[in-house]
Amino acid sequence: MQSSCVSLRDTDDISELASEIGIFWNAFFGKSGSETSLRPVWQDAEWGKMLVGSGQAEDAVFFGAYGDAGLEWYGIGEIRTVGFGMSAMFFVGGPQWIPGIHSKNRYIVRMLFDWLPWCRSDVLDLLVREIRTYAKSHGLAFVLFENIEDMDFNGGLPYSCQTKYLLEPVTRLLDLGQSDEELLADMKQKGRYNIKLAEKNGCEVRRVSPTSENIDVFYGLLRDTTDRDGFSANGKAYYEHLLRCRNHPSEGLYIAYWQGRAVAASILTISGTTATYYYGASASDPEIRRLMAPYLLQWEMIRSAKASGCLWYDFLGIAPEGESGHHLQGVTDFKSKFWGIVRKWPEKRILVTNSWKFPVYRALRHIKNLLK
Repeated sequence: MQSSCVSLRDTDDISELASEIGIFWNAFFGKSGSETSLRPVWQDAEWGKMLVGSGQAEDAVFFGAYGDAGLEWYGIGEIRTVGFGMSAMFFVGGPQWIPGIHSKNRYIVRMLFDWLPWCRSDVLDLLVREIRTYAKSHGLAFVLFENIEDMDFNGGLPYSCQTKYLLEPVTRLLDLGQSDEELLADMKQKGRYNIKLAEKNGCEVRRVSPTSENIDVFYGLLRDTTDRDGFSANGKAYYEHLLRCRNHPSEGLYIAYWQGRAVAASILTISGTTATYYYGASASDPEIRRLMAPYLLQWEMIRSAKASGCLWYDFLGIAPEGESGHHLQGVTDFKSKFWGIVRKWPEKRILVTNSWKFPVYRALRHIKNLLK
């Protein structure tokens, strides 16, 4: 077994690394319709490079652990500032396990993985040791694993709400292995009605290129949305980097038009066979809102993802059941109209890599929260 780490900030050409990840993913999971075939966009090399280029992350680092069959575990960690002059590393949706795809018995290996998670712990422990060594040598306060699969490794602590996190713990997933008719039939009646209403009102949806003009349109609608709903957004440069680093023919910026006017817009990402509804924005004018354009926009993105071969559509974050007043309650009501299964991600795990910075960070963050 061996391990490696590569800084994406210091790597000009990431095509070889991106290809390695893609080859291993597609060889095993490419045609799998199970939830384990979910491929988080945050574990793409292109995504890590985008975060660095847009200033969202100080660096993004690829860590790989190799067994006899090649790459078995990998993760891309985002190094971000967490305030108080400190930085930490976040593995959003990772690390990811790639079973021994070169083995003729790979399906048996997959079955063993589902029932005996300890069967891959040696290579995972090697990966975690590599991550811990890197984090300690770079003075990081902690490493947060926001994984979408259960992980069993030595040294991790249960997640504490007194630390920053990036991945919402609950999401809604839509199975795209169904026909359009089946998807519509599964929706809530109000969802189907609003899609038809938007069509009847003359709304139309187009996927557009990430030109400065189109990004300005999206950003204007986004500012309208943040003012209306009371949440913050990133600077326009971030969305420019995001859209211009994506190259799948079905992902990118989608805009809904009514009588030639842009009334809603969304950003769709695709990684492997997983499509993710990443950002949405719409006009606040009451007359425009009655058109129900966001419903048609969402439906056309779902159809586009399905046509491109995606198996899953991730609505990316909903309010946990029973938590009234949650900051995602509004979008949760919207997303629920399209149905799908509710998935709660595994508990986040923390690896403390600096024995004095971490408790100081938690104490200062607790004080900051009390003062809000």
